[in-house]
Amino acid sequence: MSKKEEILSVLKQHPEEFISGEKLSEMFQVSRTAIWKHINTLRKEGYEIDSVTNKGYFLKTNPNRIDEDRLRPLVSYFSYLEEADSTNHVCKRLWEEGKPDFSLVIAEEQTKGKGRMGREWIAPKGSGLFMSFLFRPDMMTEQVTFITLTTGLCVANAIQKITGLDTKIKWPNDVIINGKKVCGILAELSGELGRVDYVVVGIGININLKKEDLAEELKQKATSLLIERGEEVDRTSLAEQVILEMKQKMDFRKNFDKDAILKEYREKCVTLHKEVKVITPWESFFGKAVDIGENGNLVIEKADGTKREVMAGDVSVRGMEGYL
Repeated sequence: MSKKEEILSVLKQHPEEFISGEKLSEMFQVSRTAIWKHINTLRKEGYEIDSVTNKGYFLKTNPNRIDEDRLRPLVSYFSYLEEADSTNHVCKRLWEEGKPDFSLVIAEEQTKGKGRMGREWIAPKGSGLFMSFLFRPDMMTEQVTFITLTTGLCVANAIQKITGLDTKIKWPNDVIINGKKVCGILAELSGELGRVDYVVVGIGININLKKEDLAEELKQKATSLLIERGEEVDRTSLAEQVILEMKQKMDFRKNFDKDAILKEYREKCVTLHKEVKVITPWESFFGKAVDIGENGNLVIEKADGTKREVMAGDVSVRGMEGYL
């Protein structure tokens, strides 16, 4: 941790108590002027810190920021950034640096976030949860679709446990509430000869966005937890629950229960049993979504009775009614 983060950690550990600048200076072996500069930086980031002569510093309020101390022990490696072009890009760099399986990146703001099909993912600072996991799974490339499905299920379960809101999934991994998208997930991989070197899974959740923050063209198909719940959601608690869900379901080497995950996913998937339009780079066709295949592919039954399996990375599936 940086000196600023260490000072913040000490203030958090002593709620409703003044900590003198002299004591902080002795603890961290820096001048009191340096302590004052770090305190001012924390104030600019939104922390309300009182200072009283001969008493020291006192942390009054903690903004809805990510609490690193709670999350760091839950993952193999943790990087928390004020800003990133894309948390997926940062995660790929972690792979190049040799960081371990189940590493995590969280950013307060993304400047070049992307969703599926290269769509822009708008990510204002502090309004959501923008996180990416690095996995080093022992699997074939055609099995990666299953990772995206499992991630969608983990996020849907985490949101429901923290907020009490009823969550569903639009295949393959859009989490929706009351028919509107609240979370997008983008999985990217690198490998050769059918084998996977790494998978990076990016998650973007609209948490404390107000309705007026949404672009006009998005209001009919997107939402946030604040809009649906009527009150703000603690982002650290949600991030923590997402990590715990991922830890439980994404352990590919030990307790990976594929059948149980598929069963749970099918129960939450609103795409199933709906009429849909499938769009690929080469064709488009209509049909009914009838099942989720063993590797997470969507099984479509066409009007002539023939069935097609489509992979998440190759197609766009659109419902006949609204966003679904």
